[in-house]
Order: sequence, then C-alpha cells, then structure tokens
Amino acid sequence: MSPVRALLFLAVVLLVAGAIHAFLYRRFVVGLGIRSRRARRWLRGLAVVLAVSYPVARWLDAWAPGPVVIGAHWGAAVWLGLMFHLLWLGLAAWAVKGILGAARLWPRWSRHHATLGRLGVAAVLLTALVLGAVGWAGARRDAVVREVDVPVAGHTPELGRLRIAVFADLHAGVLVDAGVV
Repeated sequence: MSPVRALLFLAVVLLVAGAIHAFLYRRFVVGLGIRSRRARRWLRGLAVVLAVSYPVARWLDAWAPGPVVIGAHWGAAVWLGLMFHLLWLGLAAWAVKGILGAARLWPRWSRHHATLGRLGVAAVLLTALVLGAVGWAGARRDAVVREVDVPVAGHTPELGRLRIAVFADLHAGVLVDAGVV
C-alpha cells in the first residue's frame, strides 16, 4: 500500500472512530446527567484515547512488538468489541426512545425522565459488558476438529485418501495466539 493510501485509510478510520466515540460520549455522559466540568473533561479525554487506541496499538505492534505492546493491543481489541456493542445497543435504545417520543409515550419532561435515562444507559452498559464477556470467553475456548468422510463423484483410487481442511471463522491474534491455532 502506498503511503498516500495508508494515510487516507488512517484518516477515514480515525474519522469513523471519532464519530462513534462522539456519539457514545454524547449519549452516555449526557444520558447519565454528568455535569461536573472536570469529569466531562476527563471523559472527553478518555473518549479520544479510546478512539485512537486500536490504530495506535496496530502501529506499535508493527514497529515495536513486545509484551507491553501486546497488552496495549489486547486492551484496544477488547475496547473495540465493547465499543461496537455499546454503539448498536445505544443506537437501538435511541431509536426506541425516538419512536416512543414520536408516539408521545416517552415522558419527555416528566419527573421520571432523568431516572429512565439513567436506567437506559445502565441497561445498555451492562448488556454490552455481558456480551463482551461472552465473546471473550468464546474466543478463548479450544478449536473444534471434526473429521468427515465425503464421497467425491469421479474420485479415482490413484489419488488415495484426499484430505480437505476447512477453517471457518478462525482468528489468531491478541485473544487467540498462534499456539492455540
């Protein structure tokens, strides 16, 4: 890949990551009603660090591999999975709230609005954490090997036993190392 294409790709990745993190920041920080300027500044900084964590970890992995980089890469990969769970759950909750608001069923200005908003944020966060834990546990399990005899029409005995290997959705990386594969 040429340097220009690599920089363009990185710019697009960072733009998308920034937009996702801005959406998550807005939905969750505002949804939780955090008003402290110091807390908001800290959470904004955290959102920026998390937005660039995966591209930076990939770059560090290519240029300076080592145990510290593996830890950073692992953390960034876990955050990436959790972020996508938060994104789709947050979008779903936002859509439901919009539909209920359009039907005038959402108590927009009632005294329960803040409580419902906090409960919604807590439910989305908890669900994303549970889904992330289930995904992590699934990624850590051993691979399943199945041997199956498949009759092939026109197969000649000169070929002997023909072996075909199929790997489905196999990943080796931070969570599953090459030794497991």
